[in-house]
Amino acid sequence: MDLVESGLVTIEMPQTDEDGQYYLKPDGRRLEGAEHPRPGFTSGAVEWQLMPWARFRLTERGRTLANELRAHKAAGGNFATFQPALESSAMLFRP
Repeated sequence: MDLVESGLVTIEMPQTDEDGQYYLKPDGRRLEGAEHPRPGFTSGAVEWQLMPWARFRLTERGRTLANELRAHKAAGGNFATFQPALESSAMLFRP
């Protein structure tokens, strides 16, 4: 299941420099090297190369589901027996 498509996670890719020629690391330095990804060239490989510098965030829906899982684990449950509440499981399968 795709976590972004389900509305549980958002992904923010790195910014580019002012010329749009290089992606920037979080500290503002250019992402350079022998095989640095170019902003103008998009392929599945580019996304994989950028993942170490991408930001992943839980959405409100993702936090709700994570909190339910934490409560389940705190009560002695395990991952295999976790069943999200009806409202949470409905949010996983959007029309």
